[in-house]
Amino acid sequence: MAKHICLFSKGDNFGKEAGRVRKVFEQRNLKDFKIISVEYKAPAIAEVKVNVMILFKEIEYRKKYY
Repeated sequence: MAKHICLFSKGDNFGKEAGRVRKVFEQRNLKDFKIISVEYKAPAIAEVKVNVMILFKEIEYRKKYY
C-alpha cells in the first residue's frame, strides 16, 4: 500500500491526502486483515506488519506487508 501513497508530501493537506487514498482504494474492498506485529521504533514511529486480503474485480488478492 505504501508504494501507492506518498504521505506527508510538501504543500498537501489532509483533505488532499484523503482524496488520494480514496482514489487508490475506490475499487478495492478490504475483506480481511491480520496484524502480525507492531514494533515501536521511536516515541511517534511504529512499524506495523500485516496480512491483507482485498477483493478487486471479483478476484481475491492476499499480500503480506512487512
